[in-house]
Amino acid sequence: MFPGEEWVTLASSLALLYVAIASYKWSREASALWVIAGLGFLFVSAGLAISGLEALENPLTPFIGALYPGFLASGIIAANTGYWRPYVAFVIAMLALMSIGKASGVEALMGASEGILHSVSGLVIIFMPLYYVYKKISPSISVLVSVGGLLISIGGVALASIAAGSPLLPPDLVISILHPVLFLSALTISLGLYTSRALKGA
Repeated sequence: MFPGEEWVTLASSLALLYVAIASYKWSREASALWVIAGLGFLFVSAGLAISGLEALENPLTPFIGALYPGFLASGIIAANTGYWRPYVAFVIAMLALMSIGKASGVEALMGASEGILHSVSGLVIIFMPLYYVYKKISPSISVLVSVGGLLISIGGVALASIAAGSPLLPPDLVISILHPVLFLSALTISLGLYTSRALKGA
């Protein structure tokens, strides 16, 4: 990690959030609101990640980290189908299970529900844009959304495994790659979503 990398990630996530808000003002599409919410939690996640390993001890970290892909997936579903409400209900249900697991001390329940939320959201973010590109409904640039989804899925599952007490990677390694993963994920997803939307409107 180069000096100041965490601040670069924080500033970049804030810039991407601004772009998302500007895009909503331009398009007025409800799907953009979910993207704004997702990038908002990315900004908070980047802020928490500045404290390094201490961020993993913050009780809010797993919930904030899960809301980024959860809301992004909701936005992608809303942009392509009318079934975003059931998915938002799924996100809320997984968060509720995480809360129950945390409150009751059943870490396995919390870890499992967090892992499911990250995994399912990641699958939506990765494969839905690929499907619409394959069907020639979306421009090829939408593939960037899938790349970003893959990146955040890797980071999310790694963090969830640490929370569950069965880390897939050493915690120090996860923290060292967290900033570039967050930044590249948000950058590629934002480029894919908004360039695709601009091309559709052209």
